[in-house]
Amino acid sequence: MEHRAFSARLSAFAGSVRGIIDRHHGALVYAAGEDIVALLPLDGCVDCADELRTTFHDSLLDLSADGKPMTLSVGIAIGHFLDALEDIHQAVRDMLDEKAKGFDGKNALAIQYHSRGGAPVECVYSWNQQPDPRPQLRDWETMLRSGDLPQKIAYDVRQLAETYKLWASSSDADKSLCRRAMITDLGRLLSSKKASARDVSEPLVQAVTSPDDVVNVANTIIMASLIAKSRSLSEGTRE
Repeated sequence: MEHRAFSARLSAFAGSVRGIIDRHHGALVYAAGEDIVALLPLDGCVDCADELRTTFHDSLLDLSADGKPMTLSVGIAIGHFLDALEDIHQAVRDMLDEKAKGFDGKNALAIQYHSRGGAPVECVYSWNQQPDPRPQLRDWETMLRSGDLPQKIAYDVRQLAETYKLWASSSDADKSLCRRAMITDLGRLLSSKKASARDVSEPLVQAVTSPDDVVNVANTIIMASLIAKSRSLSEGTRE
């Protein structure tokens, strides 16, 4: 009976996917249970991912796997219009397998940007983290569009991460000192800008434990910059 209930709920969720994709001006490629592939405009893809995962959760709310609630991990690949779709599709699957599903409890959002001729830029979040990724990206986007943050700030943060990767941190004392130094430097870098940046960045700064976390902050800002440019184009405005 539980298996039948699960199958029925999963089928109902799959049946609702097209409407969700349409609301975000996307095109559904296929939806087979929780396996979904769609094409979406950049300025609506994160909101669509959030609606998909919340709808999935609500659809299977009273069911569980090993006592844990059902969750939906989502992968977003941002590519150039000349990129082969099969390559972008494979990149999403690889990212979900290697990154999102490696999170404790899964329930992750992974985003990867493929620039022409450059190495992919990626960031991974848990939907459970605070602040959660959707408002976090929107806040960075707002500050970039308003000019409260300069466009190059992401690259300044990445340079900071590269510097701390050289820190020899073999002992617990060294690791603790490295973490405190990273938090101080990252906070100073972001707080040297507008006050609104401090409010958004403070929770992220305090959550930093390694240079990789600093890279994730930088990549988050890069993704927000891409979304900001896309939204400006869709609204017919200049940044």
